[in-house]
Amino acid sequence: MKVFTAVASSLLGLHIAAAFILSDDNSCLGRCYTHLDNAQGCQCNYICHKYGDCCNDFDYACQHKGTHPTSQAGASTAPPHTQAPHTQGPHTPVSSHNIADALWQVDPDKVDMADITINIGSHATSGKTTDVSKSNLFSNVNAAPLRKPVYQALMALWDNYNPTRGSADPVTAADKAEINNFLDIVMASPVMETTYNYLVDQHIYSGSKTALRDKIYSLWFQPYSRSGGSSKDSSGFEHVFVGEYKSSIVEGFHNWLRFYKEEQAGHANYLGYLKQVGPQMLEFTFTWNGHFKKIDSFIIGSSPAFDMALGTICILTRPSSSCPFTLNGHSFHIQQYDEAHTSGVQLATAYTVF
Repeated sequence: MKVFTAVASSLLGLHIAAAFILSDDNSCLGRCYTHLDNAQGCQCNYICHKYGDCCNDFDYACQHKGTHPTSQAGASTAPPHTQAPHTQGPHTPVSSHNIADALWQVDPDKVDMADITINIGSHATSGKTTDVSKSNLFSNVNAAPLRKPVYQALMALWDNYNPTRGSADPVTAADKAEINNFLDIVMASPVMETTYNYLVDQHIYSGSKTALRDKIYSLWFQPYSRSGGSSKDSSGFEHVFVGEYKSSIVEGFHNWLRFYKEEQAGHANYLGYLKQVGPQMLEFTFTWNGHFKKIDSFIIGSSPAFDMALGTICILTRPSSSCPFTLNGHSFHIQQYDEAHTSGVQLATAYTVF
């Protein structure tokens, strides 16, 4: 009887403790990746590490790392939006052979193929504009993952760009704010934390993480003239994540979400597949607003942080070259080029080759 009473008392104590933790405003349980809430004593969003205001259990509750703090007392008291200098934390070094897999594993924003239904249709011939697949490539995409901040921030950037080659893309104050919001979210992702550690470990990069953010802005967002004229009509981001027109052809346009949304809107017409590797690596041909893309490719379900991480790793490792990677047992390359019309390294393009 005494043993039963002791066990019952222990279970009751655990129940009360669990209830206390679940109801504690200083916990991330039930609050992971919510927006900034200054009414709370600590935060559980993507960029709380940047500003030093994460709840004590953020890593445990939201990123499934470490052990749960034994006490919720003493949650971060760092003032909101005050950035501390970045230093490398403890981590397991990653080799070039498994960096893509490592990034994929830590990515909280990748979209599972269970949430995406595709219809690859019939095999097309590269260079032919014949439509051999009458259905859309994307039959269905679960809208829930696309409500995550990184996808909302990505989609907010698309209308900042005129895809026509030679048409300048002036960056307004509002555009710059949207870019900074997007980069804040991307840089706070575990994907970019792993990317930073990899670049430093491999002696490819030696600056701080804050400096890496500036480098990524320069690589991807700094506008330049793709044709070498005076009109700053392009950037690495526009080329890869938005797409561009050159006469009657499509250039760039290497993002699966962009294609899905343009296909939904009736602007992109999937003509057929050229090659499929595994369930989510696809090479295909299509038209976009009447412009023809002979061959395109992307990894379906990849997050913006994942795509930018691989492109950044590749161009910093070997500019204007091809980098081999492996993902989920499938080999592929990232082919990227440095923009020849600019001084210093700037991304002209980065795309997958299967």
